[in-house]
Amino acid sequence: MLACITRQRESGSAERMTEELDVIRRVLDGDTESFRWLVDRYAGPVVRMIRNITGDSHTCEDLAQEVFLAAYAKLRTFDPDRSQFSTWLFTVPDDHCFVLGDNRSNSFDSRQFGPIAYGTIKGRADYIYWLVDHWSRFGRIR
Repeated sequence: MLACITRQRESGSAERMTEELDVIRRVLDGDTESFRWLVDRYAGPVVRMIRNITGDSHTCEDLAQEVFLAAYAKLRTFDPDRSQFSTWLFTVPDDHCFVLGDNRSNSFDSRQFGPIAYGTIKGRADYIYWLVDHWSRFGRIR
């Protein structure tokens, strides 16, 4: 019985991936309305991720909209041979860091949310929440 359930999940997953790729191709061919399908599919997980990171349930939907706007703008960089769309959507690009933005009036880069290029950061970070290479490092920078 377990093998049947597993096969059903795998075939359903393959069908969803094929459907995703078809939608992405349509969007890249100019059918901007098709992007709504991707937003509908991933809005819940994106909002939950943002709420879990920021702890702010009031602005997480606005920030999720920014994530989808950035995904739409960068959709041509998605490579289905390298990853699934969901992995691409939730991954911080190389040479970028993920910022949480605190809206201080005296800082441009602190108003951003999501991945931004290292080269655009002015000043220095006060905290590092996690490093991919050094998971044990957590806390204030000296």
